[in-house]
Amino acid sequence: MIQTNCSTSGCHATPGPGKPALNTHAEISANALQIRNVIKKNPGEPQFMPLGGQKLADSLIQQFGCWIDQGLLDN
Repeated sequence: MIQTNCSTSGCHATPGPGKPALNTHAEISANALQIRNVIKKNPGEPQFMPLGGQKLADSLIQQFGCWIDQGLLDN
């Protein structure tokens, strides 16, 4: 989900000011709570992600939340 929707060229493939790289398990885990917060937002809300894209499917957002709740496993 992160690779497809976040770790693309010009987005979170490389780090920048206020924009962490999200390529590795460690990078994603370190930012997991912030990621969950911004993907739960609706288009037009401040910090909505993916920037310029459509809201992710609720099932993907729930799956990401479950991954966090289960301990950020590297799977």
